[in-house]
Amino acid sequence: MKTLRDAIILIVLLSFCVSCEKEADSLELALQFAGNNRPELEKVLKHYSSPADSLKYRAAEYLIRNIPYYYSYKSPTLEIFQKELYPMAIKHDCTGQEAFQMLEKKLGRWNPREFEVVYDAHVITADYLIRNIEQAFKVWHEKPWGRRVSFDDFCEQILPYKVKNEPVEDWRELYYEHFQPVLDSLLTDPNNPMEAINVLWDTLHASRWVYWDTKPAGYPYPGATSLLKDGLIGDCYELASRAVYVMRALGIPGGVTGYLQFPYGKGHHLWNFVPDPSGNIWEFSLNGNRPRLVKPGKHIIAKAFQRCFGVQPESLPMITNRRQDLPPLLNNPFIRDVSGQYIDNLSLVIRANRWTRKDNILYLCTFGFEDWAPVAWTIWRDGKFVFDHVEKDMVYLPAYYKDGTLIPAAPPCYVNRYGIHTAFEIDKEQKQDVSIYRKYPLRDVWSEYKIRIINGKFQADNDSTFSNPVTLHTIRQESDMCWGVIELPDSVTYRYVRYLSGDNGYCNMAEVQLISENGQRLTGKVTGTEGSFRDKLNNRREAVFDGDPLTFFDANKANGAWAGLDLGEPKTIRQINYVFRNDDNNIRLGDTYELFYWDNRWCSLGYQTAEK
Repeated sequence: MKTLRDAIILIVLLSFCVSCEKEADSLELALQFAGNNRPELEKVLKHYSSPADSLKYRAAEYLIRNIPYYYSYKSPTLEIFQKELYPMAIKHDCTGQEAFQMLEKKLGRWNPREFEVVYDAHVITADYLIRNIEQAFKVWHEKPWGRRVSFDDFCEQILPYKVKNEPVEDWRELYYEHFQPVLDSLLTDPNNPMEAINVLWDTLHASRWVYWDTKPAGYPYPGATSLLKDGLIGDCYELASRAVYVMRALGIPGGVTGYLQFPYGKGHHLWNFVPDPSGNIWEFSLNGNRPRLVKPGKHIIAKAFQRCFGVQPESLPMITNRRQDLPPLLNNPFIRDVSGQYIDNLSLVIRANRWTRKDNILYLCTFGFEDWAPVAWTIWRDGKFVFDHVEKDMVYLPAYYKDGTLIPAAPPCYVNRYGIHTAFEIDKEQKQDVSIYRKYPLRDVWSEYKIRIINGKFQADNDSTFSNPVTLHTIRQESDMCWGVIELPDSVTYRYVRYLSGDNGYCNMAEVQLISENGQRLTGKVTGTEGSFRDKLNNRREAVFDGDPLTFFDANKANGAWAGLDLGEPKTIRQINYVFRNDDNNIRLGDTYELFYWDNRWCSLGYQTAEK
């Protein structure tokens, strides 16, 4: 997550580099920015000044031109946090959030404002850069797949010495010595980078990773050396970075791709990519999907961007010459739009003549968690704005962006699965009745989750080990994501009651309520399978009885997982209410809802309570 300080640093550097590029060479500007450390950078250029090293000289120039943008944070407290966080989580078998809270109690409250910003250009040494360049060239030339990697791709995907704001460290040899033996022992085709990635994925995926969903504000990237084996903690950012270090150390081309804003809610996401010998792009996540071929049209991302080391000339800040009023998500000179790899070539055209348009730049917005979020941009040409690679089955708002405010340029537009555009223009005269069952689109991934309930069982016993359980009910159909009610034909009396997962179900029950004969909800001690997938705090067995339908038990094993209650003594049960893993976006009886429509702003149609 970017802090305000990060944003200020980026603005300062952009102002420095972009405005001055008109007056002098960017290499000289980078040397000037280095200040007292300039001689170290000049040593690198001098080291490769021989005509025989012309390619390495160009590589050194590439790194030095971009060095002013990179920095890290320095703080004794930060060093202790990053050193002790993973061991703390392993020792206590807890999540990253829990380990962080323990460290705060031990070390004091986390305060990123106390961190000192250290620019790489001010401290990096000639010896370090020369080692980095030599090791990068070595694996580029010695690996058979390197023959298919152009110099430009090499500079972007193999040469860089860091990913973002982590410390400057010697990591290449460490990673090479750790993972090259894995390839030597398991790789059957030394010419195939895809086989290498699959072998490495198996090794990396088997590591004990500690995941956390929400990192503290201002938490910097950990160093590459800690992500080798002693600091395997983080979210998709750290997982993607770890894969990048491995690939760069072994000369495998690739990097990081992601989306800036999930089009149906909040959040962003990163994953890794690697090109195969035929030029096809494969994607993978160390905590999820093993390498799979990217096929356009099978994602819900709105737009995909590749994260780069070097400043991208076609990025929005560079195209607009560091214009001040840019949407934060797109105000990044290090991202490259690669939506064409993931989305069909479908265009959305918004016509505007020179008198009606309000700006030369128009943004395409998807609906974020609370409001529209700009995720793409285009420039006015020939009387129209054209957005390429627009994802199907999505609603967009074309809008200008002025001083932090979105100004609609046209009504919201729905692009259906056949590529047909429909504008949502409000007709206030004609009305119709609408029955609403959900308040949020159902993602394709739910087709997998909903079947996990099949063959799940509610069981009871008076023995805590469930040595001879009585099955009260077996679920035979996939989940409808609504509350289910099981009326027991006869009241039953037991001390222990549980939900036992069906095949490949990972339990995934969100909420269970045991109702007594007099209509009271029974309570007790939570029992069941320990742990959770990725050690997530909110996905343990306690989630089944916490009163929150959005938390659910996500067991760390597919079969045999269960969650139950010890009622303390045998008690009579007349009814079981339950809801399986869900997004809580089905309409719930008794809840009050407010319906909005868009008419250049969100307008309320009033409130209504769901009655049936």
